[in-house]
Amino acid sequence: MSTSETILKELNKAVKALNFYPDNHPNLDGAINSCYATLTRALAVKESIEWTVDKRGFYERQQPILSAQDWLANLAKEFFLRHIKGITFSRGVSLDELKTFLSLFKEEPESLLKRGSVGAQIASRGIEGISVEDVHYQDVHKMTEEVREEGEEEEPSLDFKIEAEEEEVEEEVEAGEETESIESILQGIDDLDEDVKEKNLPELLEALNHEMDAGRYLGIASEISDKVVQCCAEKEWNRVYSILEVFLLHSSQEGQKPDAVASIAHDTLRALLTREVVIHLTARLEHSKEAHLPPIQQMLLLSEDEGMKHLLHTLAETKEAPVRRTIYNTLLLFGEAAREEAERRIKDERWFVVRQMVSLLGEIGSIHSIEALSKVLDHPELRVRNAVVKSLGRIQSNDSAIILITTLNGSDRPLFLNTIIALGVLKDPSAIETLGELALKGNAFSGNLDIRKEAVKSLGLIGNDRAIPTLTRLISRKVWFGKHDHEEL
Repeated sequence: MSTSETILKELNKAVKALNFYPDNHPNLDGAINSCYATLTRALAVKESIEWTVDKRGFYERQQPILSAQDWLANLAKEFFLRHIKGITFSRGVSLDELKTFLSLFKEEPESLLKRGSVGAQIASRGIEGISVEDVHYQDVHKMTEEVREEGEEEEPSLDFKIEAEEEEVEEEVEAGEETESIESILQGIDDLDEDVKEKNLPELLEALNHEMDAGRYLGIASEISDKVVQCCAEKEWNRVYSILEVFLLHSSQEGQKPDAVASIAHDTLRALLTREVVIHLTARLEHSKEAHLPPIQQMLLLSEDEGMKHLLHTLAETKEAPVRRTIYNTLLLFGEAAREEAERRIKDERWFVVRQMVSLLGEIGSIHSIEALSKVLDHPELRVRNAVVKSLGRIQSNDSAIILITTLNGSDRPLFLNTIIALGVLKDPSAIETLGELALKGNAFSGNLDIRKEAVKSLGLIGNDRAIPTLTRLISRKVWFGKHDHEEL
């Protein structure tokens, strides 16, 4: 089976499901996700997939993709009724873009085209991964007449009703007919429901572990999801977590599931990560050994903002240092997603929360945080200010160097030592002159030895030839007082 043929079959299933199931139905989501997974796999090896369309079928490089297939002719007719004669899927197309495109097949062609051509509507919605070539208006009448002359059973006019197609699909599903138009995602869903409802949770999980068919997997997953809700209500958290682990495994490569099934497992897991479940996962994270942390962290990452915000709240409220470190390390996995929220919390009235957020921003290392960090350099708590200079040293930017050099030239002497160390970590050559001056200062400078030693170390870390004259002067300098300190330096 060719790549385009596979994609067209998945596209046909999605269009059928769209006109059969209500919005947000899991079977509809499964059909669309399966289509998207097939499409993205193909686009991983090709920049784009281009087809032309007429009333008989689809063509790739002027060659028919398939012939004598009723389902294909019916799908081509759906395109024809919407005046589409060409379509291109480009690498990078998103799931939302595919859903928006498919939604055009749920609306009656006549009302759809009253708003303009499909190509224009796609462009107006900001879709970049899918482009459409529209049939010129003067060609529509000619094409319609050709279809009529061929004696098509259904007149291909703009008054064509989708409802007739819906009834046909519904009859096929109820009769359990194995037709190509509803295979995989749609095949046997009604029959499956009764079979699934008779199983208890262990039996359902066992069936889920062995299931490779996307449609049947979706049916089992839906039933398990209902039971998870019951388990949450009864606070059976160990059972809930075991179920989440199953879906996590199936969504990964280690689960060895087909892409369509892995996609359904991923979406099901995300749907189960409610606020209540996130709170439980955070509590489990706090009391788990390091070897057991990765799956919990992966689930919290999938919960996105819900998990990240709860972790930030827990970090501020937790007193045990090992637990704080575990939560802190988990927050780092969110990366840029945690930055904006951490910047908002940097204004907290509790100094230790501010220090946590400052350290987190330094570890994330985004240049966008430099401005927020610089505003905390006047914080009344020295431990916060020291955390700021350390974090600035982790953010590779000339702006960081400028702020740190300015700090050294200021009057906040308790910050000098950590600021010098931060400049060494930053390795910005613009700091060489300032560090050189500190290294050469005499004993009259407050706290001179430790500061001079760190200045010399930082010059070495920067590793620029411009530091050689300063280091040479230090070696060759003769002193009469503080000879021991000088030799140590």
